[in-house]
Amino acid sequence: MAPFASPWCKRVLDCILQLWKYALRRDSHVASSVKINVSGLENPILNDIVLSSAWIEGDAWHWRCPVHINILESAAVLRLLRSLAFSGPKRIVVLVDSSVALCSAAKGRSPSRGLTPVIRKMAAVCLLAGLCPAFHFVPTRLNPADCPTRDYPLPPPAQVYEGLAAPKLRRWAANWARLLLLLTPHVPGFRPHLGWRNFHRYCLDFDQTLGFPGEGPFLVKGWFFVVWGLTWGIVGSVVPSHGALQPRNKADETRMRSRAAVVLQEGRPVETATRKRREKLLSDFVSWLSGIDVPFDSLLSDSLVNAHVLNEYLVQYGRSLFEAGWPYSHYSEVINAIAAKEPLLRRSLQPSWDLAFSWMREEPHVNHVAMPWQLLLAAIAISLVWGWPRVAGILALTWGGLLRIGEAFTAKRSDLLLPGDVNHTCDFALLSVGEPKTRYKAARHQSAKIDQPDLLRVISLAFGAMGFPQKLWPQSSATFRNRFDMIMKRLEISHLPFEKARKLDLGSLRAGKWEAPVSVNTCALGVITEFPFLVEPSELELEVGETKELKVKEGTYNDTIVAKIADNPEPVEFAIAAIGALPKVTVDTTELDFDRILVKQRMSNGVKVANVSAVPVKWRLEAANSVPEAFEIDPMEGILAVAEEKHVIVAFRSETPCTHKFGLSLQISDTEGLRKFEKADEIQVMAEAFVVDVVPEFPNDAVGLDFGDVRVGASVEQTFSVANNGKYPVNFDIKIRRRAIQEIMKIDYGAPSEVSESLIADRNSCMLPECIPVSVVAPVAMQCPEPKRFARTGKNEELELLVYEAKTGERVQVDAPLIPLTLRAVHNSFNLTPPRGLSFGPVKIGESNTREFEIYNDGPFKFDWFIFNATQMQAGADAMKKPEKGELVVGDFKIVPAEGPCYCYCYCYCYCYCCYYYYYYYYCHFHPS
Repeated sequence: MAPFASPWCKRVLDCILQLWKYALRRDSHVASSVKINVSGLENPILNDIVLSSAWIEGDAWHWRCPVHINILESAAVLRLLRSLAFSGPKRIVVLVDSSVALCSAAKGRSPSRGLTPVIRKMAAVCLLAGLCPAFHFVPTRLNPADCPTRDYPLPPPAQVYEGLAAPKLRRWAANWARLLLLLTPHVPGFRPHLGWRNFHRYCLDFDQTLGFPGEGPFLVKGWFFVVWGLTWGIVGSVVPSHGALQPRNKADETRMRSRAAVVLQEGRPVETATRKRREKLLSDFVSWLSGIDVPFDSLLSDSLVNAHVLNEYLVQYGRSLFEAGWPYSHYSEVINAIAAKEPLLRRSLQPSWDLAFSWMREEPHVNHVAMPWQLLLAAIAISLVWGWPRVAGILALTWGGLLRIGEAFTAKRSDLLLPGDVNHTCDFALLSVGEPKTRYKAARHQSAKIDQPDLLRVISLAFGAMGFPQKLWPQSSATFRNRFDMIMKRLEISHLPFEKARKLDLGSLRAGKWEAPVSVNTCALGVITEFPFLVEPSELELEVGETKELKVKEGTYNDTIVAKIADNPEPVEFAIAAIGALPKVTVDTTELDFDRILVKQRMSNGVKVANVSAVPVKWRLEAANSVPEAFEIDPMEGILAVAEEKHVIVAFRSETPCTHKFGLSLQISDTEGLRKFEKADEIQVMAEAFVVDVVPEFPNDAVGLDFGDVRVGASVEQTFSVANNGKYPVNFDIKIRRRAIQEIMKIDYGAPSEVSESLIADRNSCMLPECIPVSVVAPVAMQCPEPKRFARTGKNEELELLVYEAKTGERVQVDAPLIPLTLRAVHNSFNLTPPRGLSFGPVKIGESNTREFEIYNDGPFKFDWFIFNATQMQAGADAMKKPEKGELVVGDFKIVPAEGPCYCYCYCYCYCYCCYYYYYYYYCHFHPS
């Protein structure tokens, strides 16, 4: 039975293991849902130290080339260690906001090939200078060194300085823990001055493995309960601090600069004319108060206390205006002016408004008389017969769009959108109201819509052929008013039969409330050929204040086909129904502008074609001549179902500089081929491809920077220029490839604006850009290119020209070769012969003898020299002066010449004469300058 039992046992064992695995996973899932994992990198006490300390800005620099952020963070730590190496040995604390840089620096190793060189350099600097760094994590949001990189001011110091041995937490747990520590009255474990032993007592003897009392990890197991207790009911008082608000980001800075010259008006916003009128009426009220010896300022000094007194004078002033026959607006605007001048009084002026309401009951407003549509049609007809099409257009536009007559007078053709402007893709007209009267109470931008077909034809006839900058009514308002009165006089209607109080005027085109019964007929005026609609009911009567509903729905063409069949007594009927529709499409844009891109770059743009008709549409794109080879359009044709949209992708890539501008005609037809293709819209495509041609130019037709021989420690400068032979401005930078050259070379680019302007190609000028100075100071003897490297590679490529496109900032690969650099920094040297002094040997007293010595300049630089008496060096600097008349006399010795220049690789000979009267030794010192 063993062969048969073996598979069965294996299957049972697999099932048991699967159940055990499932149970373990469930247990882990339940444990994770119950326990809260707060372990992380942040230390709340360290965070508080960072916030409560005063920081100042130290070293600042910028990286010349893009490198991975972890390498840059570690390199910043290396730069800090190098700056502290000169003051070592010491123990230091380094705060890092990168977890990768923190862990790799703390361990001293990293598996990353990019971080390993930086870590090795850090270890070398620490060993050499005796630095003992302790690395800790600080979050980026609290890192003070992160503020200067974002152009933010350093935060002010914000109290807890113990507890550094607490476990590291996650970000949310660290924030809650710090809030708990700030809100809790006493945290003895973190504040030693409160007496640690008052709260903690040990029963065991001192153990050196635990450290002194107060040291070591404490509250390790209590952090979870701290956060949990804070979550469930720690109550504290938080005192807000107020100060000057600063912009948070670049968007705030942009808005701050744009609002620098804007001053917000106090009070409710009103028009300038209204404000001036209120000021004038208020000055009249102040004059009236002065006439009765009442100072207006004293009434406003304690506005709330003197509110009843101010109301008494306002009521008295209003009664005087009413009795004198002045208009109501003079009184109401005075109240509004006082409320705007002292907003606290706005709700305390009710007695004054009560008098105003009483005035309004006695003299109620009379609205304009509304013009009936029959009278409007008659006025439009007379205007067209008399040759006044613009008068007819203004009447139709104002009445149909419910415009104020002033809004129609100030409108331009560019504010009016007619169906013909969009190729009749809409069946209504829109007029943008420039300065609506209710812009401070309702929407700031308002528009009027006219959708009556007969009025649309009149408006299109009057204004369709006008230029967009022209005004719809170019003449004065008085001219239009006179013509309107002439039309009303010709119609012999100055007053309506049911309204005798006021006559018809321009305000009748947009009247107020008109209470009269209305009869509405909704029958179609003509034969409907496209998209027929049914309106139910066809007629209705509206009483004053009555509201009724109209149902509008699509109509159908209904008919019946009767088929008569031979020898069949009853015919067969087939019901048919149809809705007529034309193919229509819309595009989201009519212009594809690729702007300018570099040669061999690819850019894609798109246009969306949508079917807005009730039938499928067949479409295609055609160019006037042909689509250039630099463009790829996909797709060029297709079929759109009802309500379907299609994205057409247009890609541009050119191998040579070129400029393209052409049009794509969008043609549509039905899918059954019953209609020919018709032009629906025109899409303009514009693109330009350009090249960047930037070359460095050196003086005297040199091929690079040749400094030749340079004395060690001396500064040498050369210049070169960068010529832009392209069409558009570019930015550039010079990359120094070797670090040793970076430390001795300085390139002065000048101001960025000057550099950009100097690289703009000027086709009408032959002037080259300004020269760029390059200076070199070699602290030690060196040679560039290095002899060994040059012998091995044969290349001298120390400098690289980096070019960036000015508009996008993208780096451009140019054909310019790398810039050679030739430099040899050496010390000056010379030789004296004989090297150990002059010996005249035995000379008879009274006789003279001559000896000579030579000075050989075996260096590449000229120097000046002189000889002085070395036995007088203790006398000070006066003994080191150059000898007079070019000769030096020391006792019986005479040296000629005693000073002079010595050119490179040349000899200087000096003669020493002596005449012994006694036996002397003299020492002279040679001093090159």
